[in-house]
Amino acid sequence: MKNLIKITAVLTALVILLSALSVTAFAESGYLVHGTFNFDYANEMAEYINDYREQNGLEKLENDFSLTEPAMIRAAECSVNFSHIRPNTKSWSTVADWEEAVAENIAKGFSNPREATDGYYNSEGHRINMLGDYTRMGVGVFTDDNGLNYWIHIFTRGDVQRSYKEEGKRSVIVNIGDNPEAETQVVYSDGLPSPADKALQYEKDLSPDIASVSLSKTVFVYNGRSRTPKITVKDKNGNKISDKYYNVVMPSRHTFYGVYTIKVSHKFKDQSFSKQFKIIPGAAAINKITKSKKSVTVKWKSIAPSTTGVKLCLAKDEAFTEGEKTYTIHRTKRYKRVKGLKKGTTYYFKLRTYKKSGDKVYYSSWSSVRKVKR
Repeated sequence: MKNLIKITAVLTALVILLSALSVTAFAESGYLVHGTFNFDYANEMAEYINDYREQNGLEKLENDFSLTEPAMIRAAECSVNFSHIRPNTKSWSTVADWEEAVAENIAKGFSNPREATDGYYNSEGHRINMLGDYTRMGVGVFTDDNGLNYWIHIFTRGDVQRSYKEEGKRSVIVNIGDNPEAETQVVYSDGLPSPADKALQYEKDLSPDIASVSLSKTVFVYNGRSRTPKITVKDKNGNKISDKYYNVVMPSRHTFYGVYTIKVSHKFKDQSFSKQFKIIPGAAAINKITKSKKSVTVKWKSIAPSTTGVKLCLAKDEAFTEGEKTYTIHRTKRYKRVKGLKKGTTYYFKLRTYKKSGDKVYYSSWSSVRKVKR
């Protein structure tokens, strides 16, 4: 699990603190809870939270359905154990453990969203979370069979993952796990499609086709560390597509010399793309060219010990099409003496490093061209 930043706050309406819970113990399978997920109340409370944020000069939070469902689950779990520890003994944050930074508010006993939101706001710990540096939220409201309401906020950052909004009230049976191996399961007892299924179909209908995939860089110089280009996915109009609509599969290792493939696939449509980048040796530069009566000596600075050697190329024209020759020199050597050149002729030189790995060879970029007249 990711290292989570967890912020919590608890609020209880004292007037109904002693209300009974509608819970049936299940031998070896946790607790079975009957009640209602009130999405209308949740949506209304989200609006009130944003009203308070606007009053304090803050940006509104996006109401993200990928957080609404976990918040609803937490509301039902709080009817069994009113705590930031889940009935299965895990931290509350495991209900949304894909999030890197999250905060939770829990409350019970308020009769409506206005009353509950005001109660939260008038409590310092809850107000800090409501006005925190977040971009998204999920609100959960569970009403048990005795009419007791449980109100949950989950706050986090990042882009919206599910823009779908459920409405109305949904009768549910919630099987709440009571050990670390058990997860809470929700069954909608009204016989209608689950909000999760509707949210998925909504995203499918909303999702744009991928027209292009590009990488920020396709060539990296080896430095002993993992090299990863940024990925940009666009639609046919050139607009960037949110990563909630596609999956990225990176190569398992992308540190050493080689060619690597990144695979991008649409989450909801039959579209997939492959893009490649490579890691090559660092380039070398010709440092000096000296002439003698019988030869020309080309010198360069030392190259990285991870490379195999240098390829030195000479020709009689700058385009390297006439009289081209290539010399292979071990990496420990820093010069090459070239003999047999015609006096009065201008020669052009360039070089690059290379790395041999198995049956493959990886080359750096070419150095700048240097010339000398023999």
